[in-house]
Amino acid sequence: MAGCGRAAKKTDVEKEGVKGRVKSLREISCRAVEKFGELAKGEINSHTLLKYDAKGNMIDQNDYKSDGSLDGKQTWKLQV
Repeated sequence: MAGCGRAAKKTDVEKEGVKGRVKSLREISCRAVEKFGELAKGEINSHTLLKYDAKGNMIDQNDYKSDGSLDGKQTWKLQV
């Protein structure tokens, strides 16, 4: 019996809703502004850079302010 009824554990990349081999993701947060009665992208509030290992596990997260300066950094190390 393959798997014995256990669901395969999702990688951090899969939890983000991405398929395939991913080295990094950049998430950008912007203000919404109204232009001519429609919503449009305004200035950037912040952005986050997520880095993954070859198995899809998150290893780094860097958070940046709107001016591009580093706001925070987290690093994960997997126990073997």
